[in-house]
Amino acid sequence: MSRSSTAPLVLHLPARSLPVARSVAFFLRHQVPGRVTPRLVSAFRFKNDERPFALRLLARKPNLWIFRSNQFASCGDFVVVDMSSPDPSTREVWVLDLKQGARLQRGGGGAGDQLRNVDRALSDLARRYRVVPPHTEPSLLVGDSKLLLAALTRRPGESA
Repeated sequence: MSRSSTAPLVLHLPARSLPVARSVAFFLRHQVPGRVTPRLVSAFRFKNDERPFALRLLARKPNLWIFRSNQFASCGDFVVVDMSSPDPSTREVWVLDLKQGARLQRGGGGAGDQLRNVDRALSDLARRYRVVPPHTEPSLLVGDSKLLLAALTRRPGESA
């Protein structure tokens, strides 16, 4: 089987490692068996404001785990899991697609084709990391990183 057919769809970005890791290759070497190829690194590489967004989100919400989505697989930019609950079946999950300058849209509107394989990414997340059960229903959020950050860090009961 070729490496491309077994490439992961999500990659965990631990809060303790993200600030010091110079490249996604660091995470790939620790989480994916086999050789880390330039194509695999490219599939998870950060663009624009994605890394600063992830750093800010982890700094503000340490209960969240962030997973980078494979950029060649049309499953968004990040999968975010609220790890507050010890029960994986009750954990809240968001799939994010960052669009610079775009307004916040819930439900995946504005993402075009970028969210068509979300189910596959969540299956990979459930199988490899076991932080959510298979067939988890995520909330889909699309928009500018500042708006997504505000939406994910809002306190319960605060209005949008």
